[in-house]
Amino acid sequence: MRLTRWIPMAVIVAVGGISAIPARATTAYSVRHDTDSGDHSLYSIDLETGVTTLVGPITANLSGGGGVTYDRVAAIDFIGGDLYGVDYDKDQLIRINPATGQAFPIGGTNGVDGLGFDLAEDAATMNGEAVGLSFDPGNLLGGPLGSLYLTDFKGVDPAPFTFYEGTRYVLSLTTGAPVSEAALTNEFDDPVFEEYEVPTALVDRPGNTLFGFTSAFGAGQVWQFNNTEEGVAESLLVFGFYTTSSVFGGSNLGLDYEETPDLIWGILSEGGEIFSIFDIDGLDEDISDDVATADKTGFSSLGVYQPEAVAWQVAGGGDWDSDTNWDNPHAPGFAHTVTLAPTSAAVITGPAGVAMMQSLEIGSGNGHLADLQLQSTGTIYTLNGLTIKDDGRVSGGGTITGGPLQIDAGGELSVSGGGTLEADTDSVSNAGMITVNAATATFESLVTNQAGTGQINATGGTLNFNGGLLNQNTMSLNGTTVNGEVNSPSGSSIDIAGTSSFNDDYSGAGAFTGNGTAGFNAGFDPGDSVATVSIAGSLALGNSAMTKIELEGHAPGTGHDQVIVDGNVSFDGTLLVTVSSALESDLVPLDPFIVMTFASNPGESKFDAIDFTPPSAVPGLFFKAQYNTGDLTLLAAAADGDVNLDAAVDLDDLVVLAANFLQAVGTRAWGDGDFNGDGFVNAADLNLMAVNFGVSPTTDPLGWTAEELAAQVGITIVQTPEPASAVLFGIAALLLARRRQPHSD
Repeated sequence: MRLTRWIPMAVIVAVGGISAIPARATTAYSVRHDTDSGDHSLYSIDLETGVTTLVGPITANLSGGGGVTYDRVAAIDFIGGDLYGVDYDKDQLIRINPATGQAFPIGGTNGVDGLGFDLAEDAATMNGEAVGLSFDPGNLLGGPLGSLYLTDFKGVDPAPFTFYEGTRYVLSLTTGAPVSEAALTNEFDDPVFEEYEVPTALVDRPGNTLFGFTSAFGAGQVWQFNNTEEGVAESLLVFGFYTTSSVFGGSNLGLDYEETPDLIWGILSEGGEIFSIFDIDGLDEDISDDVATADKTGFSSLGVYQPEAVAWQVAGGGDWDSDTNWDNPHAPGFAHTVTLAPTSAAVITGPAGVAMMQSLEIGSGNGHLADLQLQSTGTIYTLNGLTIKDDGRVSGGGTITGGPLQIDAGGELSVSGGGTLEADTDSVSNAGMITVNAATATFESLVTNQAGTGQINATGGTLNFNGGLLNQNTMSLNGTTVNGEVNSPSGSSIDIAGTSSFNDDYSGAGAFTGNGTAGFNAGFDPGDSVATVSIAGSLALGNSAMTKIELEGHAPGTGHDQVIVDGNVSFDGTLLVTVSSALESDLVPLDPFIVMTFASNPGESKFDAIDFTPPSAVPGLFFKAQYNTGDLTLLAAAADGDVNLDAAVDLDDLVVLAANFLQAVGTRAWGDGDFNGDGFVNAADLNLMAVNFGVSPTTDPLGWTAEELAAQVGITIVQTPEPASAVLFGIAALLLARRRQPHSD
């Protein structure tokens, strides 16, 4: 919409052509009502650029699992740092999280539709209350006067219609119900209009001043009301405009007050302009240009957000929700940066419900403990994060959500006695202490237990790392269940007492100290790459465990993973073996790898299976497990007789064996035909080959004996020694004959 000057019988400040907004990092919020797209969402607005950003629909999750969407929130504003709104369709006063759009219902307004809704910031007169409007009964083409549907009356002759006077109500922010009321009347006689509709937007200013916007017959005016004299309009203020087309009622206008500098902001539902209207004290005509850079059609409510600092002001402890404990007229709200740094030891209890704020710092390192004891029903929401500093502690149950959670050295996050703590934050960085005692702590994002000072101690409880845990320092677990992926790299440690179980993937080369039992029920990957992992207590692998062993060379700890268990071990689940490409060319069957040592295997337990994918160059290679008295040894293996490891025992393998028959070949000589590892190629190896001869990926062994295999090539194996050269000659000659003339089985 293009704005054009119109001069009423009052002092004027025109909107068109006003200068740039003073450079500040301020933000406003508005609700868009677009019936065409069905968009009834909360948006943030950059007051320097006019750019709007979708926050989300205004929805509430009710007790019992139900939900509700508030799509007729006609007006919003901040009070005490929190954002409130009125949904006229559901007759509800609600509190809104400006970061998400989540709504928290307060109560019914008993018919106050709230189209002219604003909040009282003046603690001396209306502390903690909201101002709303209601209109006398009557309909205007099916819609109440001042409703969001005024733009439906474009082109309609307004002459037959009557404007209704209204009533100003003060609503309780605790219940939503009206607690006082005053009539809003017009005492002005204007030569253009005989009557004005009651204001469709309100904005308050400290000093008992209430501003309202009226629109009629294509024109808009700002009025000033006195809050102490029953809301009577005292004077017509400094703004007037009319539209270039005949629009009944002009446009809906959202208003809000910004304390520094002393400005009133407005937003139009048609055309989408956003602007500062006037400087209240100086009545300066030269305030701002239209800074709209995006279409804001449908926006007709406005709440300007200005951060401010709030600190705990009492020497001892007290109730978070008590306004008198803060150096601000209200307990902290969304617009506040909050500090808990008492001058003596203090226990702060609460909040009982959802407390939203920009940021929260607890503790100051002054030697006095500041302990914020959360209630199970309470939620701390911080947009930019919660920091627990030295001498700070957060204890109890409840929920922490929003920006990053940072625990400095000397700070503590503690939950005990069956409590439940949920941290749904962007991240968690712990350089202090996280303590869980017979309780449950849930972290939805990655937790980093910082090197050097970070500690996590849990006894008889449950730790849920839904976003994972990176343990770079120390953990202490006593009878604790750990859910979520855990990585504990070299240089870290986990002390185990009793039996503590990891139910999701574990990895890392960190040491396990303590004499308890570490149980792994999912992935167990001992090492950052290849490493030696020590377990001072015992090891229990569950039936769903996947134990991973990496082989890169033959030396334990540097060439391949090795787990050294001082106590007992219980095997179960699957052993996953991986071989590096560098080892493939140097790996032959019968190569041993001692991958685990232990005091005993009392139940003589074994893995259910060994999972190994042979390299493409040697598809016949696999591994066998030897469960010895004090160790688990992996043996590289292949089908007896498969000299070239191609997964087939055939003529090619027999040729190699024949070439080395009755020769001493030394160690690791599988490729020469020594299948039993005794250093010689002889009838024993031929016998092993005979059992598998004919094996291929698609056939079964033919089941021949060594004599039958020898007969196929025209030799006879006798039990008495005979010259090696004669036997070798006979095999070689007949093999050459077979190559010249194919045989049939």
